[in-house]
Amino acid sequence: MKRVVLIIVLILAMSVHAQRVKQKTEPNNKELQKVEEKQEIKKEEAESKPIQTKSNEAIKLEEQKAKVAEPHPDIQKSSPQPSKQDKLQTARQIRKKPVKIDELKRITKWKNSEAESPAKQLKFKKYHHKPLKKLPNQQQIYYESPVYYHYTIHPVFLYRGIWIRYYFIHDNGFLFYNGYPYYVYNNHLHRYSFTDSGYYDLVDRLSDEVYATFYGRNLKESYDRAAQVRDILNNEAGYYRYFCAERFEYDPDYYYGWDSADFPDWYWE
Repeated sequence: MKRVVLIIVLILAMSVHAQRVKQKTEPNNKELQKVEEKQEIKKEEAESKPIQTKSNEAIKLEEQKAKVAEPHPDIQKSSPQPSKQDKLQTARQIRKKPVKIDELKRITKWKNSEAESPAKQLKFKKYHHKPLKKLPNQQQIYYESPVYYHYTIHPVFLYRGIWIRYYFIHDNGFLFYNGYPYYVYNNHLHRYSFTDSGYYDLVDRLSDEVYATFYGRNLKESYDRAAQVRDILNNEAGYYRYFCAERFEYDPDYYYGWDSADFPDWYWE
């Protein structure tokens, strides 16, 4: 009997112990729900994190680009731009001299689309210069020397930096303009004074070489001679190949306010 009782007691003890172990190892329904809720929250956070990081990265990139686009104030201070007055002062110090006419033959020939063929020229009309015997108006402005007139010429009207080609839209013929006499040919002004001194070169535009130089007692006589030869040559060629122009006299002691380096097509040394 004692053995039977002991066996029953052991069985009961083992069942009680197994039940306690089971209670410890298996969570109840409430704990399971809490665990599942925590897992869902973690999933939602994991899914939302990549989107936030992407947006943050895009914002950082935009901020970096904006910083790069704006120049740093220290950089602006360290490299200031030269003023217009400084450029003019530098130009005065490094100004060059025009090439002599007899050296033009050694220079590479100029290729100009306008001068390559007559078909590319403006419509040409044969013309014959008519010299005036008397000025219709009284000249009001006088230049003792050609160089004083050349001081007033803007550099854009200096062809190759050597000849004055004052562009002016007007019909061919005599023109009294701002108190001074001129002769217009192919929309270019030519001084035509009966008193002021000066001379004209007849220039071949295809080669930029002087065909001839015409002198006279005044600008009127010089231009009359040059224009008559020019019209004969252009009428034979059928286009505006030759032109008359005063040769620009450069004064190294005068401050013109421009730099020849700004005009790369000039024949300057």
